[in-house]
Amino acid sequence: MFDTPSTSYPLIAVDWGTTNRRAYLIDASAAIIDLREDTLGILSAPLKGFVNALGGLIGGWRDVATAGPPILMSGMVGSRQGWIESTYLKCPVDTSLLKANLVAVPDVEGACIMPGVCLPSVGARSDVVRGE
Repeated sequence: MFDTPSTSYPLIAVDWGTTNRRAYLIDASAAIIDLREDTLGILSAPLKGFVNALGGLIGGWRDVATAGPPILMSGMVGSRQGWIESTYLKCPVDTSLLKANLVAVPDVEGACIMPGVCLPSVGARSDVVRGE
């Protein structure tokens, strides 16, 4: 259906959790053009197998080995157990700070992982979000 990426589809957004993942092909007006989802979260990715796992999810939208629409990932893909660990920023957080703390994925040109956000700790409790 979407075999050739174009400037009409400027972003691929991926929410990659522990047990599930969702990918969205988003157009210039921020409309979702296509959605893919499966149960292959970070626990299903083989060690050092995230590049191939991402390719399996977004194949036809973009080849992970070449330049194409940027890929913005969030969720547990940015955890210690994920592809690359991203930081947590304390709330309230400005969007410019989120952008400044994107973590580039060295194996995929134009791919980044969003930082997480957290509320100030209250005793032993810490509330965190990784972009889900």
